[in-house]
Amino acid sequence: MFDSIQEITGYLLIFQLQLPKTNVIFKNLRIIRGAIRYPLRNQISSSGQKPEEYSLVIISSLMKNLILPKLTEIQSGNIQYVNNYLYEVCFIEKISWNDIFNEASQKYVKNGFNSCVKRECHRECPSNHCWGPEKTHCQELTKTICPRSCATLRCNSNKECCHASCAAGCHTSKNTDCYACKNFRNGESCVSTCPSLWKINQYTNEREKNPDGKYFAGYYCLDKCPNYLFHSQFDNSCARTCPKRTHQKDGTNFCEICDGPCPKKCHIKKPHNRSFNTLDDFKDFKDCTILSGDLHFLESSFKPSAGLIPFKEEDFKIFETIKELEGYIMVFETPLKNFDHFKNLEVIRRGIDVIRNKNLKTIDLPKLKKAFHRFSFTNNKKLNYLGLKNIQTVDCNITIANNPNLCYIEQSLKYFDTVRLDRYKTNIQNNAKKSYCESKNAVCDFECHPTYGCIGPGPENCVGSCRNYKFKDKCISSCSIAVTKIPTYTNNTAQECRQCHEGCKDGCSGPEDTECDSCILTLKVFGLSKCVKKCPTNMYPDNNSECQPCYEYCTDGCTGPGKDIGMGACNSCKMAILTKKFAVDKCVPENYKCPVGYFKDKVSVSIKIQHDHPMLGKHSCFHCHPTCLTCSAKGPGFCLDCKHFRQGSQCVWECDDDYFLQDRLCSKCDTTCIGCKGSTSADCKECKNYKKRVDDNNEKFECVTDCPKGWSHVKDETGGPIKSKWLCLPDTEIEEIQNDKRRKKTIGIAAGVTVAFLLLIIVAIGIFIWRKKVQTEARRLEFEKKLEGETIPLDPTGANPDMAHVRLIKDSELKKGVVIGSGAFGTVFKGLWTPAGENLKILVAIKVLTDSSPEQSTELLEEARIMASVDNQCCVKILGICIASQMMMITKLMPYGSLLDYIRRSKENIGSKAILNWCHQIATGMQYLEGRGIVHRDLAARNVLVHSPNLVKITDFGLAKLLNINEEEYKAGGGKMPIKWLALECIQHRIFTHKSDVWSYGVTIWEICTYGQRPYEGMPARSVPFALERGDRLPQPEICTIDVYMWMIKCWLLDADSRPSFKELREIFNKMCVDPGRYLVIKGDSLMKLPLEEHSTVELMRGMSVNSTTATKLIDADDYLQPRDVTETSRMTIDSTFMGDNHARNSMNDSCSKPLGNSLEDKKLSARQSRSSMRYR
Repeated sequence: MFDSIQEITGYLLIFQLQLPKTNVIFKNLRIIRGAIRYPLRNQISSSGQKPEEYSLVIISSLMKNLILPKLTEIQSGNIQYVNNYLYEVCFIEKISWNDIFNEASQKYVKNGFNSCVKRECHRECPSNHCWGPEKTHCQELTKTICPRSCATLRCNSNKECCHASCAAGCHTSKNTDCYACKNFRNGESCVSTCPSLWKINQYTNEREKNPDGKYFAGYYCLDKCPNYLFHSQFDNSCARTCPKRTHQKDGTNFCEICDGPCPKKCHIKKPHNRSFNTLDDFKDFKDCTILSGDLHFLESSFKPSAGLIPFKEEDFKIFETIKELEGYIMVFETPLKNFDHFKNLEVIRRGIDVIRNKNLKTIDLPKLKKAFHRFSFTNNKKLNYLGLKNIQTVDCNITIANNPNLCYIEQSLKYFDTVRLDRYKTNIQNNAKKSYCESKNAVCDFECHPTYGCIGPGPENCVGSCRNYKFKDKCISSCSIAVTKIPTYTNNTAQECRQCHEGCKDGCSGPEDTECDSCILTLKVFGLSKCVKKCPTNMYPDNNSECQPCYEYCTDGCTGPGKDIGMGACNSCKMAILTKKFAVDKCVPENYKCPVGYFKDKVSVSIKIQHDHPMLGKHSCFHCHPTCLTCSAKGPGFCLDCKHFRQGSQCVWECDDDYFLQDRLCSKCDTTCIGCKGSTSADCKECKNYKKRVDDNNEKFECVTDCPKGWSHVKDETGGPIKSKWLCLPDTEIEEIQNDKRRKKTIGIAAGVTVAFLLLIIVAIGIFIWRKKVQTEARRLEFEKKLEGETIPLDPTGANPDMAHVRLIKDSELKKGVVIGSGAFGTVFKGLWTPAGENLKILVAIKVLTDSSPEQSTELLEEARIMASVDNQCCVKILGICIASQMMMITKLMPYGSLLDYIRRSKENIGSKAILNWCHQIATGMQYLEGRGIVHRDLAARNVLVHSPNLVKITDFGLAKLLNINEEEYKAGGGKMPIKWLALECIQHRIFTHKSDVWSYGVTIWEICTYGQRPYEGMPARSVPFALERGDRLPQPEICTIDVYMWMIKCWLLDADSRPSFKELREIFNKMCVDPGRYLVIKGDSLMKLPLEEHSTVELMRGMSVNSTTATKLIDADDYLQPRDVTETSRMTIDSTFMGDNHARNSMNDSCSKPLGNSLEDKKLSARQSRSSMRYR
């Protein structure tokens, strides 16, 4: 019965079939497409959505077997099997539904009671899949047996992949040998689409009929549609009805595009007992072109009445599509002002009456051509003009009378006589007089022909011929583009302006596309150029407005020469290569073979592919998974060749923890392993359960699932190549270990108890002594309070008092000279100090505040306080301060200037001994400041002054901070900082300590060893913190050995506590001074000698207002503060030259060679640091 059925387009339903001893056989059924699916209405999903739909449904049936031996594909829909009593066996359970399903989302649903006894398939059935017990009932597999290279395609029994257009399987890989077609069958071949009815001529680039074009109906390509189906003009489909905007052509089964609204006849529903129309009569009127019935518009049509909806003027829009009225129009005493909504009316079968309308000014029916039976316009007081210029036939008498304001009629009498048939009469009387019309300027336009006149105002209401030219039913003076607004040419014979070809831009000499003056776009065909409005489908306009061919594999045209899809490229293509982000990279031909690293598949909606993807539903080349070299589908499990390693059936970047690598193949570790280097239990990296010793030397181990008999596990403390939490040992060995642990534990407990007892006694004694002291002190304080009446408790800090002195100098004792420097909040002058009552002058440096604000004055006094407390020959000491209109701080003048300037100008004469000597002196000065609890915060070569070539002094305490006795660090506020000299914690957190000064010391000696180079030159200050965090440091100076550079590196450690102290630095540079040539390598070092820059009195006094030859003594500040004997002082009177403090120069000249602490100064310094260190702790 069913042997001829090969394909079911919809679904197969077997419901309550009662054939207990009969096999239901569809012998040749190949495919169930599921285009229409069966919904089980009593099965509602939990989410409340519509029920699932099925393509094969078997419900409450009694039969022997259902035999579908050749069914190889169900394209869409699920399978429902419920409440069936199979007479013999349930072979339906033997079916491989995954081989039949086309989509992964399809499923086999079994519900209700099924009574069956299982039986095996015939022995020759592949993989034990069958529909029944016989050999002819074996299931034919076409999907699950296919190799990976077939991807989503099916294959034949020889595992040869089917063509992409095939469905249900195939005989060979050709598209002519498919069991069924996935999309369409065109003759003997399966194709993705039927040939289009139209094609582009490759020579003319014009659209023309395709002789091979076919229509498609269902899944077949046909030369013409069956008689019961219509041929669509929009596409090549066969449809049951004509599509929208088309209508049946002359009784055939062809559809043609409507000219405007498609023909539609509507019937007026006015009851016979009502004399006028209301809006109720036109309900559901839409896109009507023919109106059957009469239109009666009376005053009542616009007034509300019981149960009726009155007309409003905007409601007349429903008549805009009417072309023919089968009745007549009566407009009597209405508030209408015009007839604009009847602008498309062409024929009135029974005539028109317009009577007594007070507000009606115009009756303009521009497309009315024919009127029959009645044509009457009377007693309309405000009617100005008719405007019926296109009427061709009036098959009745014409009456236009008693319209006192109606003009233009006298000028068009000849026109009405022309359109009226000869057997009828024209009655035109008692309308507006000619003089009245002329006074209102209601006369014909100048461009109207004087013989035929007009029927309304303006050149568009002229009738008959024009005075000059006619263009689109309007009389005009000339055919120039300035008048017509579009390119035209002149037909002098008909006195008519005719539109140029649509491709013309400015004008033309005729109607052809080759007669244009200029072109909108130029199309070249066979070497000839012609004008077009737009390029053909397969071309695009370039920048020169010439049509150029699209990329050869574009479809539906293009907007540029690009090979992808988008602006400037193809509009679409049949197949494409996609990027990794699924954008179109390049269009390719339909049967293109994807390149290496790609696979072919249909583009469908997913998380990364949206509904508007240009290739949706089409085949494209996708990138393989990143781990694949070649593949058949997406995912690491579909790789044919791996880029890195293969683990099981998948390609991976690296092997999992439970695998080991061998010849680019990840092999499984032993089951006892967590990670391994080989396949045995002795190759484990870590054991899942237990580790067992293999030899007695504790060198070889293996992993085991459980300890052997007579063995127990203990915590693993052996280490070795295999890690484990537990170790298996013999019970005897474990007992020895436990005994040993118990002995050690007993000894430890006894020792702990003894120590705890002793500590308890010591603590008790300490508490007793402390309480005695507290009580004694309390009694003493109480006694003193009673004697002195003091009630405020004391809280001493333990800090030593600062007994430093600062001298107050009067403004009259100072003479300022030239500016020798400036800072953030002050200017430094060379000056003379003449102490009151003494006949001598002292050369000094005077620092004057530029801004005497309270904040600046406070900062200067803080700097003076710190400098006054300093007493070390390696640090500059303040001489005094002057509190006048401007705050001033006075220090000793250093003629040599800063160390930075000195080493830059004396670079050629500086040897290794001088450099190490300076490094030692700076470390000595900083060790002294550390002992005083002073954090400098701005140590650099610019802030070290040269007292003499062999003695340098630290200065500029403008940023310094004197720590209290209990402070370990100082956190600075806002303000500028010398970023390139500061430690990382100073930059990031503004925390300054003695260790941050050590960092700055390292940068300072780097400046000295590079002869004044700038640290991190070329690097912006904001980039320095990031460079320090990633480990960048200043490079090794050329003259430095690794010994010196490593001490610099130690100064620049990020961990502040790991940096050396200034005491260590002083000692190390003291040792280096003994053999300087070993640590600094300078060419010609042994011949170098520091220049003694002798500064004459004239030079030192330059810029001063005092005569340098005066008899007043000019002495050094140190000699004034610490005077020598009379003879020596008299020698210091400066006659011709001033050499500085020779005593200070000589005292530090060999400071590097002496052991630390031998000099009196060293001993004083060490003692001072010791006291400060105790206070600091």
